[in-house]
Amino acid sequence: NQTFVIVADSAAPTTLRYVWQMNGKKVFSGTGKEAATWTYRPDFDEGGEQPKAVEVIVTDEGQQSVRKNWKVQVRNINRAPRLLTTSPQPGKPLTARAGEIKEFAIEASDPDKDDRLAYVWSVDGKEVAQENRWQFHVPPGGGTHTVSVAVSDQGGAKIQQDWLVSLKSLPPTITKTMPASGKEVVVE
Repeated sequence: NQTFVIVADSAAPTTLRYVWQMNGKKVFSGTGKEAATWTYRPDFDEGGEQPKAVEVIVTDEGQQSVRKNWKVQVRNINRAPRLLTTSPQPGKPLTARAGEIKEFAIEASDPDKDDRLAYVWSVDGKEVAQENRWQFHVPPGGGTHTVSVAVSDQGGAKIQQDWLVSLKSLPPTITKTMPASGKEVVVE
């Protein structure tokens, strides 16, 4: 935001009228002390190479006026991408068993025009994929793993989503029995 203030005096007692313009278009007008101040709040889409022209026209009751101009340069600000949808839902505990496949997907957008997005998936800090979807092939063993996806734009702004996946070890397996299972055992 940028506040502009004009202090004007008139030789004759009169009410002054203030008309504020941006690039030749009226944006605010009024009389009295409050109208001598105007605050410019540019939108994100107003940045660029071409400066904006701010002008105030102060007019007395006799229709005599004076003008003051400013040139305002609005710099572009790179905004971070936004997450639209994530799957699975973040914040919920995730559990998986060895050999299972967990599907992860993310949809994001960038509020800045024409910004392309890049996706980087990682498990425990190690990069594993670069798409907006990824399958986690659960390794053997127990413990927990952090699955992350970072979404970045061309200007380097990024957002990250993390999931904590708790691995359940497989239940014990029976590899051999004595006597052999499946046969009737007779005891006398």
